[in-house]
Amino acid sequence: VAPRYYAPSIPDLVGVSTKNDDFDPHELDNLLNQSNPIGDVVKSWQTLSEQRPTLLFAVSVSHSQRIVNTFRAHNIAAEHVDADTPEHVRAEMVEKLVAGEIKILSNVGIFCTGVDIPAVSCIVMVRPTKSYTLFIQQAGRGTRPAENTNDFILIDHAGNLLRHGCIMDEREGWLNAMPKKKQKLFEKPPNLTQCLSCFAVYAGNAEKCPACGAENQKKKDKLAPI
Repeated sequence: VAPRYYAPSIPDLVGVSTKNDDFDPHELDNLLNQSNPIGDVVKSWQTLSEQRPTLLFAVSVSHSQRIVNTFRAHNIAAEHVDADTPEHVRAEMVEKLVAGEIKILSNVGIFCTGVDIPAVSCIVMVRPTKSYTLFIQQAGRGTRPAENTNDFILIDHAGNLLRHGCIMDEREGWLNAMPKKKQKLFEKPPNLTQCLSCFAVYAGNAEKCPACGAENQKKKDKLAPI
């Protein structure tokens, strides 16, 4: 199913180094686990998610647990799973998410690949990544078709939309290694516009936001490069 994109906030990652072609996980954890306004993540979910079954991707286990505790403090049923969570407990959490007993299932990387939960129709990203592959793997958890579901909602608090573009964009591919002259291909900020009224993100500079109908600001505000 097709995505609907929102970017309510973009983290300032200036000074975070690169390790193994991605943001240094320890530096990212120190930055976002201490200063990232988790309350904004909860508020945007309340506003934008339509109360849909949601998978959330955090930076670290402690970050995920903090987010879950904040959701719970707002009386929103949420759970966290990680590598130490027994398999049967993970399965139980997924069943509760599908049944509507919990609204948010938070993790770091447990649900990135090999996971098929058609009931999930909202993805919340609080984990910035330079990896296009990781980005589409996480976002892809929301694309599974399900009865009475025509789309899914992606709420990006990580700046990944600007970094990689829309997941439905056509990408050039190679059977062998990517040519060196093409290695910057995915690093160019895509032509995306952010609605300043509802935070929807869409391609181009339409006069009105396709999500809420608000007039596009004269200055054609775009997401600032990261």
